[in-house]
Formats: sequence, C-alpha cells, structure tokens
Amino acid sequence: MQKILFVINPVAGGKSVNKKNLLSQIKDNLAPETEYDIKVWETLSQNDEIHSMISDGDYNMAVAAGGDGTINFVAQAAMKSGIPVGVIPFGSGNGLARHLGIPLNTVEAIKALSSGNDITIDTGIINGNMFVCTTGAGFDALIGNLFSKSTGRGFFNYAKMTLQQLVNYKPNEYTIIFDGQTIKRKAFILALANVNQYGNNTYIAPQADLQDGLLDICIIKPFNAFQFPGLGIRIFNKTITKSPLYEYYKTKKVEIHFEGNDPVHFDGEPVMMGNKLEIEVQPGSLTVVVP
Repeated sequence: MQKILFVINPVAGGKSVNKKNLLSQIKDNLAPETEYDIKVWETLSQNDEIHSMISDGDYNMAVAAGGDGTINFVAQAAMKSGIPVGVIPFGSGNGLARHLGIPLNTVEAIKALSSGNDITIDTGIINGNMFVCTTGAGFDALIGNLFSKSTGRGFFNYAKMTLQQLVNYKPNEYTIIFDGQTIKRKAFILALANVNQYGNNTYIAPQADLQDGLLDICIIKPFNAFQFPGLGIRIFNKTITKSPLYEYYKTKKVEIHFEGNDPVHFDGEPVMMGNKLEIEVQPGSLTVVVP
C-alpha cells in the first residue's frame, strides 16, 4: 500500500485546476499493479496544516501539484519527514520540473510518479528560508513582487510586466562576500541558482547542477537598449555564460549587502528581508521523484 498526499494549488499558473478531474486522472494513471491510499488537499498558500498533515500522516510521498512556490512548501514538510516529493507542474514557469525533465503534461507527470526513480538534490537557505530553485535580488525580484500583486498570470503577463518596468529600472550595487573574497558589483540581476532556469526555459544559470553541493552566483550587469535583444536571446538559448554582461561563481555560502530596502525572492515568492542576505547550500537535502 502506497500512501500519497497530493497538495494542489488550484490557481497555479493562472489555471483553474479541477480537484475532481485531477483525482480521476491520478487514479487512472498511477501504476495499476500497486494499491494506493490517496488524499488530495487544496491550498492557495503555505500553512501549518499542510506541514502537520505531511509530518503526521505516515505518507510514502508528498506530491506538489502547482508551481515552484507550491513545491517549496511541500518540500519543507517532506524534508522533515524524510519522504520524497513528486511534482505535477501547474505553475507559470515550472523551473524545477523543466530542469529535472518532469513532463509538463499532467497525465505523463502522474505516470512518472509510479514509474520514476528517487534522487537526492540540493536545496538552499536564505536568511532562514528554504528554497529549491533560485533566490536573489535585483530586477527579477522587483518583477516577482509586482507579479504577485497582479491578477494576470502566465508567461505573457510576466513578459509584458518585464517590458513595462525595464525602461526606468535603476540597478543597485551589491557587496558579495564568499570563499574569502569580497567583490562589489552593480547588477541588473543578482541571482543564486540551484537549478538552471527561472522557468519557461529562461536559463539564468545553464551551468547549474542540482547535485554538486554548490550554488551559482549569477550576475547580469547593467546594459543598454541595444544590448538587450542579444542578452535575451542568450538567456533562452543557454549561451548567457558567453556574454560579457554575465559573470558567475560557484560557492557553498555567500553574504550579500546592499543599500535600500529592495525586494528579494525565493522560488518566485517575493519578500522584504532587509539589506543583508546570508545564503547557504544544503547538499543532498531533498528527495525528488524523476522520470
């Protein structure tokens, strides 16, 4: 008997997820030779009930049916219980699913839950908050903050908001301390990446490895209007590391200082954390089911 909890974000990625339809798809597409005890729970945000349900429920797997934010809070509880996390990607970007090759098709993702393998991956911590995919400050955090307050979801709304804010954005300067060195950089984006992309195949860190015990410090320097199209192409075709506007380092731990009270994000969730960030990798801390 396999006992599985499915945690659904019913509005992830701007989609309206029907709980009854999804439950029917789950029952129809999990391996028939195994007996399952399935519970489906809907939630719009992280809450203590989900954590206690996973920690006290004696589950064999917890499945996040949503985006990277949903995966984040399901993973937090699953890590404490030592059970694997499955993913049914319903998000706007689905960065973790794309990195791991988890099908974006719902039926195929469900099938992979019973036919796939367990692997251990790294996670990270920023000022005491766990992240699975990316964290950081700069323009992406600003857009994440605005996007979270917007009624529109999905890639095209995100792209529209990005273009609207691009013209007037003023990059901040960051002091970055890691591995015995201190560097100062004015940065359009300063990201710490565990996975290779934000989602939607926007590769902020094409060199990132979820199992190397390291985080990738990714710096995109300020650029002009003429440089923007080429930079955009490189982010989508995985050649951003060849751009003179891009700089990256691999590290286990980093401290970042900056002026002002800019927003920060982790796994797409915008927060205000002040102007000192302490970020560290947690090697091999999460078990995930992959095809």
